[in-house]
Amino acid sequence: MVIVLFIVMLIGLLLGKMKVLNSESRSAISYLIINVSMPMLIVVSSNLVFDRQTTNEAMWLTIMSVITFFFSILLAQLIFKKAVPRCATVFSNAGYMGLPVLNSILGAKGLFLGAIFQMIFHVFTWTYGISLFTKSGKFKDSLKKMLNPCFIAVIIAVIFMLTGWEIPDTIRTVLKMMGELTTPLSMLLIGATLSQVNFKEIIKVKEIYLVTALRLLVIPAFVLIFLLFPSIPRISVYVVFIINAMPSAAITGILAMKYNNDEKLASSIVAFSTLVSIVTLYLITDVFDVAALLSLM
Repeated sequence: MVIVLFIVMLIGLLLGKMKVLNSESRSAISYLIINVSMPMLIVVSSNLVFDRQTTNEAMWLTIMSVITFFFSILLAQLIFKKAVPRCATVFSNAGYMGLPVLNSILGAKGLFLGAIFQMIFHVFTWTYGISLFTKSGKFKDSLKKMLNPCFIAVIIAVIFMLTGWEIPDTIRTVLKMMGELTTPLSMLLIGATLSQVNFKEIIKVKEIYLVTALRLLVIPAFVLIFLLFPSIPRISVYVVFIINAMPSAAITGILAMKYNNDEKLASSIVAFSTLVSIVTLYLITDVFDVAALLSLM
């Protein structure tokens, strides 16, 4: 499945080179994913039974996610002095890559657990992330940004699961149809974005190599430690592992641009880590399976 996703990404790359997917169309696709298709995909995942097992999986996922974020923050604070490398190290591309990949590999359960991670992601983004670039950010403004469509969609999905309410068939069909656009649109967008990058220039930037190594290798390796605890559900560890094996988040470039803080470095790190992830993501499932097997010995 990972190979299929990368083929779609390659199509996006070609469309970007052909100028079919220009800056305006990329912005439109980005808006469509975050505000329409992704929230619908999350809501339609509410057909899961919110039983004791799902509750346990969600609880452990939350605990592991918070621990991993604090580990990433500590790592970034110790190694880097600049805001951009710190942000790029801590935040992975959970939205555009993590959730689509989880949905492709694990289906509705993986998507739902990944969406819970996304909620935690937004909490850290609009608290720690924003603090890296400005000291004057107001809590009320950060709270408003946390309450985005995907965050609200998770709350709606949880309500449906807890109450046992069922979405009417016609509405569910619409949600499912629109939600299924998320994965191909995300891969096309990432490919089109990479088509605009001058890799001859970004490979000269020293910070990108260390940030990419931390983001794609060190932090995912830290997550594997949770496999040593038999009481933690394997699927919860897998979800946290997969999302943390994603490249640096696009939010790094967005915040850098907004606060005029080395936007070129931010875009270089995001682009380079995304390119390298094409190789690493192909290997991560095998790495997890081997680590899981060793933890049982």
